[in-house]
Amino acid sequence: MGFTYLAFAYMMALILTAILIFFAIWHVIAFDELKNDQKNPIEQCNTLNPLVLPEYFGHAIMVLLILFGGDLITFVLNLPILIYNFKKYINRPILSKTGIYDPTLVMNGDIFQFLTK
Repeated sequence: MGFTYLAFAYMMALILTAILIFFAIWHVIAFDELKNDQKNPIEQCNTLNPLVLPEYFGHAIMVLLILFGGDLITFVLNLPILIYNFKKYINRPILSKTGIYDPTLVMNGDIFQFLTK
């Protein structure tokens, strides 16, 4: 059995998944710092907002690689997450920069609980 495109897609998906896990851990640590008053919300949002689009693009690339590889089951399993991220980005607060975190809303208890999910 030779090296196929699907094997390449899965190797790239594995690398992208490791990067996405790093981003998720970074977000958890950042929100923990915010919760414990180690950083102010403006610094926190300036740190986290530039990471949002690369995270979404990484997931989209991974899903497209798997789709082009022909693995429809994995594609269908990842499609709802991709749609959720797209809707989350489209319905974000109006900001002057890219990102989904607004410094004025991030300390609101309801929104803070929603963002840490």
